Amino acid sequence: MPETAMLHATLNAALNASSGALLLLGFLAQRRRDLGSHRRWMVLAFCVSSVFLISYLIRVALEGGDTAAAADLWR
Repeated sequence: MPETAMLHATLNAALNASSGALLLLGFLAQRRRDLGSHRRWMVLAFCVSSVFLISYLIRVALEGGDTAAAADLWR
């Protein structure tokens, strides 16, 4: 895997992990009935998820969407 592809994969993984953590924080804020914090965490999670989607689409556009090599790992 080229270095830029590995960097992009790491970025996407970090964005996904961050989004998951933000969703968890939003859930915990909701359980505490702190609706202001809940709203902020959810909006932030949405923004991070949007950045992930944009990053993912850029990666597919630049590197191609071929997943044949990944499919071979499961055979």
